[in-house]
Amino acid sequence: MHPSNSTFYKISLGLLLPALLINLGLVAFINDEAIRALVALEMDFSDNYITPTMFGEYYYNKPPLYNWILLVFSKIYGQSNEFISRLPTVVFLLAFATTIYHFSRKYFSKKQSFINAFALITCGRILFYDSFLGLIDICFSWTIYSMFMVVYHQWKAEKYYQLFGFAYALTAVAFLMKGLPAIVFLGTTLLAHFIYQKQFRKLFSLAHFFGIGIFIGIVGSYYYAYHQYNDLSIVFETLFIESAKRTPVEYSILDTILHFFAFPFEMVFHFLPWSFLVIYLLQKGMKSKLQEHPFIAYNALIFATTIPLYWISVEVYPRYLFMHVPLIFSVIFYLHQQQIIAPKWQINFIKKGVNCLLILAPIAVLVLPFFLKNSDEIPFFFLKMGVILLSSTGIAAIYFFKKMPSFLTLIVLLLVLRIGFNWFILPEREKMERTTVCKKSAIAAGKNFKNREMYIFKEDLGWNPTTAYYISNERNELLRQEFEKKDTNAVYIVSESSIKWENFEMLQTIEIPYKNWQVFVGQLKK
Repeated sequence: MHPSNSTFYKISLGLLLPALLINLGLVAFINDEAIRALVALEMDFSDNYITPTMFGEYYYNKPPLYNWILLVFSKIYGQSNEFISRLPTVVFLLAFATTIYHFSRKYFSKKQSFINAFALITCGRILFYDSFLGLIDICFSWTIYSMFMVVYHQWKAEKYYQLFGFAYALTAVAFLMKGLPAIVFLGTTLLAHFIYQKQFRKLFSLAHFFGIGIFIGIVGSYYYAYHQYNDLSIVFETLFIESAKRTPVEYSILDTILHFFAFPFEMVFHFLPWSFLVIYLLQKGMKSKLQEHPFIAYNALIFATTIPLYWISVEVYPRYLFMHVPLIFSVIFYLHQQQIIAPKWQINFIKKGVNCLLILAPIAVLVLPFFLKNSDEIPFFFLKMGVILLSSTGIAAIYFFKKMPSFLTLIVLLLVLRIGFNWFILPEREKMERTTVCKKSAIAAGKNFKNREMYIFKEDLGWNPTTAYYISNERNELLRQEFEKKDTNAVYIVSESSIKWENFEMLQTIEIPYKNWQVFVGQLKK
């Protein structure tokens, strides 16, 4: 008896939360996570939710919306830690996938829509990296993708006030998370779509000005409140500088050229296994095939017009492209459904790729214990290993002997592998990575000097929000920079040079997540 598609849906949904939540808070923060958590923490300590700070100084790099979100989660749970800071990522990833399913379902079967939604969750970069980090990008990308979809569907319904109103409202939300890139996405989308539809005049309609008014109202209200505390000129200058980072403005022509040719291959790698379907794009008459389906043509158009800025930007992380993923996945899954018109070699390539993944997965699980150095410290190690090995082997056997749907089978396998990753790889990282030592030393410093005033001496901590977060969270108070030696009862976080040349007595060492760098807790010599 063959399992039905609905059985695969239920199994995938049943595996989803364990895959995304097991050991979510185990590994210490990376620096980018710590920035978000520290800024939110300092807002809470200062009772100032309008002007973000870091180390007690104004923080200009990002607007505060995502910090507000982290604050809401920490208030609900009554504490701040890695799990709570990463939980919004899981929530927004599920919302992102639900949005993909909702809009795909308007045009495609339940099966195709389900695969399209789960492909986002199970692509390599998200499943095995970004889905367990407390970063802005998944929430930001969900908001931008929702804007893409609103533009098309409200245009199709000829509801222009709703189109521009919702699009600009979503862009305002995205702007308050990440700044100017939100405006670039909206501007490019509107121009590309209305020029393609030969309706450029709509961009000068009252409906469009209505949308602009909504954006100004939302964003302007925040910055009006901000201006009551701090000057706005530095804010907008910094937002512009942040947006110009990693573009050709900051790099040489040679760097840009090398990146231009490497970029497609790097992105295909990061979004495997589903990105191997881009091979379907290597067909004759591709433009006319895509134009046969208006929604797919729109996805292809927005992808093609919004990706070039990243294509020419040298230092681009895959997480910056998450809003593009469902656009290109919609296109390649559509072409897969139309594979009757695809060259036979492409179809065989896809089939062999899926077969290899299903065969190699149990082998990889079988050899995994030989690479783990701390397997004896994992509770119920052999039981867990047996569950993952039997599951991956069973999935492969069912696929080959029952000839089950390849993509649905692959989704289940990937979710099982993520559970194995949570059980084995995350504890290994927690034991082996330097960030764990750094976290423990920062927490110890915060605890040991909890009853004394503590400052960062000048800028001796450097750009190290991770250490500052763990100390601040342990002490439950804001950690500020102090540029003068004046408090003999306080302790200072100082660098080696300050210990050597200033009048400090070293009390404790703090490990820093950069190679073997250390700072120290010291007090003024009496």
